[in-house]
Amino acid sequence: MSIKYILLLSGIHGDEYEVISSITKYLKVNKEKRNLFLYIPKVSPSAIKHKTRNNKNNIDINRSFLNNTKDSEILALKNKLKGFSFSAAFAFHEDCDRKNEFYMYSSHNINPQIFLNLKKQLNAINISLFNGIDDPSDPVLNNPIHNGLLVSPIKKEGKGTLWPWLQKNNSITYCIDFEIPMKASQCIKDRLIYILFETLILSGQTVFEEKMV
Repeated sequence: MSIKYILLLSGIHGDEYEVISSITKYLKVNKEKRNLFLYIPKVSPSAIKHKTRNNKNNIDINRSFLNNTKDSEILALKNKLKGFSFSAAFAFHEDCDRKNEFYMYSSHNINPQIFLNLKKQLNAINISLFNGIDDPSDPVLNNPIHNGLLVSPIKKEGKGTLWPWLQKNNSITYCIDFEIPMKASQCIKDRLIYILFETLILSGQTVFEEKMV
């Protein structure tokens, strides 16, 4: 029986790189938990290098996970994940317009008690749950977010986004994309990452409710 890890991804967009140090710090301090995860900090190394959304081939990685892709960074990720089995996947992004608001996209509903605990801990560091539209100019992100959460079941067509690709290639059912407030201080980001690990990520598959909206 194969071991099921929790997949962690960051650096999908190169202008969302500060969260990498927060994740690395958490895993370094909590060494006993590291064997639960497969963490790939820089999905797009070339975008990170230039601190740009698009990579060296001028593509948005998270719109280009397609069957016919020839992008070297996507192919490299696929090769790294080959043969692994995951209970859930968590990807870390940053919202460049936010300072004290947090939100996330989830493939499934979140356990209400876990979500309530998350909200309580976010309030303690003066982070509120975002309400509104993520990015009106992006057809993938032009959706209303309520109370910091948008439940979006994985769709087969996917518009080149990561989730359908992970489902097809690694049989992943449960996914969350975190949107960390980019304008928050590094200290707050560190604390936010700690909270996400302790309340959501370490709960693995149990954080999700089976029923999807």
